[in-house]
Parts: sequence; C-alpha cells; structure tokens
Amino acid sequence: MAARDVAEGNGPGSQASAEPTFAVAFGGGGARGIAHINVIEALNELGIRPTAISGSSIGAIMGAGMAAGMSGKDMHAYARTVLSRRSEVASRVWKSRPGSLREMMEGGFRLGQPGRSVALEQRGHHASLHSP
Repeated sequence: MAARDVAEGNGPGSQASAEPTFAVAFGGGGARGIAHINVIEALNELGIRPTAISGSSIGAIMGAGMAAGMSGKDMHAYARTVLSRRSEVASRVWKSRPGSLREMMEGGFRLGQPGRSVALEQRGHHASLHSP
C-alpha cells in the first residue's frame, strides 16, 4: 500500500475506485522480451497506464523504461536503431564476453536450482565440485 493511496483515502476499508486498475508484469527471455514493446505501444495507444509495473530480466528493463515515461514508440525506435546494425550488436556481444577462462572462473559459478546446486570453485590451479 503506497502512502499516496492512504492519503487519498484509497486504503483498506475505503470505497472502491470507480475506474478499474491493473498491474503489468513483464517476463524475461532475452530476444522474446522485445515483444513487450508491442504491449507497451498498445497500452499507450489506448491511453491505459498500469498502477504497478514489474518484470524480470529483459522485462524489468522494459518495465523500467515504461515507468520512467518512455513511450512504446520511443522504445521501438531505439530497439530498431540498435538491433538493425548487425555489426553493432556483434561488437556489444563480443565486448561482454570474459577475456579469459580465468576471468570467467573468478568467484566460481553454480549449476542447478537454489538449495540444490553444485558449486564449482577455483582455488589456485585446482577446481573442485561440491554441494553446499
């Protein structure tokens, strides 16, 4: 419950708002998350604004843009600009990779689900597998 809702009399026990409200949650999934732009564009065209926005991974990025006031058309134009230049995309992907196997292994990594994972840690020149 936001403090604004309580101050405006929209808290528990208050009368329901005359207009329906909704929240939106955008999922993750890399390139599939770009499809969220179409949903945001449709909501903009209809003049509908969610009362709450959430998301994970790429969905969180799209939701943050929406929450900041970026329109679906602006997001679409930006995505088209960046993704239409294959060399730019390839360059960004290449730059984001680890420089070496050692750099990739720093801090180890986990395989599996939380609570049921296997950790691979590097100590000196040896790596060990163990279950936490």
